[in-house]
Amino acid sequence: NDSIVILDKGTVEESESVNSLVSLLNDKGKSMVELNEQNCQTVLTVNLPQPDLVVWQGSIGSFASFIACSDEYLGYDSSGQHLAAALGVPSITIFINSGNEIFAQRWQSSGAGRAEIIPFESSQIHSNPQPTKPIIQRILQLHQSFNN
Repeated sequence: NDSIVILDKGTVEESESVNSLVSLLNDKGKSMVELNEQNCQTVLTVNLPQPDLVVWQGSIGSFASFIACSDEYLGYDSSGQHLAAALGVPSITIFINSGNEIFAQRWQSSGAGRAEIIPFESSQIHSNPQPTKPIIQRILQLHQSFNN
């Protein structure tokens, strides 16, 4: 499969979580390329083997260009889902702690691209030994349906 995953570092709080994930994946031997506004053009012109993960930190405008070139967008309830919808890119959005389904429906993106939502309450983490397993299964189902 020639898929490339681009992980946006987001804000300061989000980047701390992303840095932890990157460290964990690095320890597991996964290859990564970290891109930002300063090194992006240089790194993308070098003939590197395809990494397991591309980590992006930069402006929303540049992130929008990555989304525009994508076949699919996966994210949480944020501006990325709205950019994907506006650009006609199919999207899967995880609404974390939205409180109820009506909230998620009201804030779901709309546009030319297919948009699907997956609600998730963090309280499920304490009551379920594998809380993300159903989310991952649903993401994979939706991904497959986007590609059929």
